[in-house]
Amino acid sequence: MAEDTAGSIPKRVFINSVDSYASRNIAKFLSERRLVSTYEEDETEEQERAFQLVGSADRRDGGSPHVLEVYSKANRDELLLKLMQCDVIIYNISEHADQVEEALWAVSALHGQMEQFAASKMFILISTVMTWALTEPLDPNKRVFSTYVVASGCLYGKGEQFLHYFFKTAWLGGQHEILLFGDGNNVIPMIHVIDLASVIQNVIEQPPLPGYLLAVDNSDNTLEEIVKMVASVLGSGTIQKKPFEEAFLIPDFSVMEIDALQLNLYMDSVYVKELLSVKWMCESGLVENIELVVEEYRQSRQLLPIRVCVLGPPAVGKSTVSKHICQQYKLHYISLEESISQLDAAMDNPDEDEEDDDSLEETRMLLSRFRESRDTDTLDEQFKVKVVRDRLLSKPCRNQGFVLDNFPVTRDQARELFSADGDNSEEPEEAPISSCGRRITPEEFLKARVKNLPESLIQEQDYQQEAFLQRLATFRMSRLKNETALEYFEEIDVAPVLLEVTSNEKLDTTLLMHKVFETIGQPRNYQLSPEVGQDKEEEKRVGKTGHEDALPSLWEKGCGEEDKQKAEGAGKWITRLEKVKLYEDKQLEAQSVPVRNYLMEHVMPTLTQGLIQCCRSQPQDPVDFLAEYLLRNNPFNS
Repeated sequence: MAEDTAGSIPKRVFINSVDSYASRNIAKFLSERRLVSTYEEDETEEQERAFQLVGSADRRDGGSPHVLEVYSKANRDELLLKLMQCDVIIYNISEHADQVEEALWAVSALHGQMEQFAASKMFILISTVMTWALTEPLDPNKRVFSTYVVASGCLYGKGEQFLHYFFKTAWLGGQHEILLFGDGNNVIPMIHVIDLASVIQNVIEQPPLPGYLLAVDNSDNTLEEIVKMVASVLGSGTIQKKPFEEAFLIPDFSVMEIDALQLNLYMDSVYVKELLSVKWMCESGLVENIELVVEEYRQSRQLLPIRVCVLGPPAVGKSTVSKHICQQYKLHYISLEESISQLDAAMDNPDEDEEDDDSLEETRMLLSRFRESRDTDTLDEQFKVKVVRDRLLSKPCRNQGFVLDNFPVTRDQARELFSADGDNSEEPEEAPISSCGRRITPEEFLKARVKNLPESLIQEQDYQQEAFLQRLATFRMSRLKNETALEYFEEIDVAPVLLEVTSNEKLDTTLLMHKVFETIGQPRNYQLSPEVGQDKEEEKRVGKTGHEDALPSLWEKGCGEEDKQKAEGAGKWITRLEKVKLYEDKQLEAQSVPVRNYLMEHVMPTLTQGLIQCCRSQPQDPVDFLAEYLLRNNPFNS
């Protein structure tokens, strides 16, 4: 497919619901196409675009920056006038069922206005593989009004939609095992949303003869393969299978997404491959291109790791600042001491599922060397860097980010820790390093602060007077010799933020943290939506009373047809569970009757008499007494 579009006049294209996932990405893709132009170099970028995009949205501010005009809540007469001004009309009904009626009206209304067309027009309906059997394109005079139906596979990429729950759960890391609903053996036809946009572009530029096109990639991945791959790249790599009906209880899923997860279809887009020149991004599917898709997910949702290093003299409050930053930004706190403690505990209780035996053995050797050197108070430098680097390369730190507390200390440690090493480099280029050291940090303040610390903390941090003064002198000397980690960060153009710490007053600490937060910027994490915040009390009630009592509240809220459909599906599932439980209880009851009758007839009479005699006699060994009684009075021996 050529990057440029043949012709010299931009086509005006209408796309419905430009604030939705698929329409937004299709609009962005089409807006980046360019004409084969003879314009002068000083012509504007708008004149060079192959398509002028307009569209509808639920809100006027819900459009895309790539769309010239957004029509919000326009009545059908007004909308028809807008459609008549367009060369191509694209209706996406793959995400919202309520758009089907409007799409049918639009194609019928345009068909009725064919005689008034100033130029030929094209109507493209984007459907899904779940509705392909029910979709029939109209067949009017194709030279005047051509219609196409593109049935797309389930969409992925650019931040995700129907797979977002699995990406989000793996990225957050709150659950060790990612839930898989059903057995996961169903094959889901899929296509990257940009590949779908490329198909749409080809249909506009090179109209094919067939009016119906199936757009799927070459993958035949099962749901289990997809979820496992997402879990392995973003999370722990383990999954837990649950009955599919439990998907109705997940708020993140819409009804259409739940339906998509149940698909089991083998499909091949023959016409797309043979008739169109699609420049594929993920032709081999999601599993084969998981690294690309995960990076798109992070970039599209701005889930970029924040990496911070907090340095400074002893007792200045580095740990306090570090933990405040972690709490504010939901980052992972890393210190050398804490990392060693975790590694020590992990070696004492190794993971049975550990697959990398070589790495495990290497870590054991390093830990052994550490334990040998611990008695001499001289930690191996290689071990220090190794144990911290392993933490930095863990999935949680790669996803959310980290705060390094007082490590690395020297330039050599920093160079070894952050220097590029194949694909394992975690050099903090993307985030500023907050060095909470001193521009002016009086020694009197540090000494006074140590004196006011609790005795337990002094012992834990090794802040006894002689040891503290020695550490402070070492820090000052390394600063004079330019051997600190700050010099390394300056070498790689990561400018440190130098903060003054001259007081332990609460107001000064608050101002200090405010400056830190201003420097780092906004959190890059999932935040509670207003709806979730308002519903916290409701969730607590649900937890106490169970799902049965919670279901009526979904109806009472009146949040729309979507919630009602989910509530109805969950209600049917709970009713089915109750029937199954009742059936199981009856089966257990029926199976237990013969056993109970046998015990009552042959065992309990003799056993009861033996227990009565045992209570009367109260022997020292009641068990032995009861055994002898049963042997003497066994009715089957007489």
